[in-house]
Amino acid sequence: MLRTLIHIFLVSLLAVSSIVAFSAEIVKMDRIIAIVDQTVITELELESRIATVTAQLKKQGTELPPENVLRKQILERLISDTLQLQFAAQSGVKVDDNQLDKTIQRIAEQNQMSVQEFTQALNAEGISINKFRS
Repeated sequence: MLRTLIHIFLVSLLAVSSIVAFSAEIVKMDRIIAIVDQTVITELELESRIATVTAQLKKQGTELPPENVLRKQILERLISDTLQLQFAAQSGVKVDDNQLDKTIQRIAEQNQMSVQEFTQALNAEGISINKFRS
């Protein structure tokens, strides 16, 4: 009887340790949520954009819309951005660094900031100047 109980205990312990080891290896897989022509938009891209927008809205003190509404709006924006980039590429639109620098300077001036202050404001929002430029 005691031997049977010990055997059951050991089998149970082995089963539990296998489950724990298996669950520790679970990794969230990225998945495709939209395809725009030949360009794929993934769930991780959407989640990243949602996190950025949510942080910006909270910092501004703006009330967040319901999660499903925000998710839909941001996905639509990602699709729109992708379409615009594809159209620009197909149309041969190219922006050189000089044009980009002037545009950033103009945006900073419109916000009554220097380029350095604008860069710092972007960083405070979690956006690097390199990401903004791209």
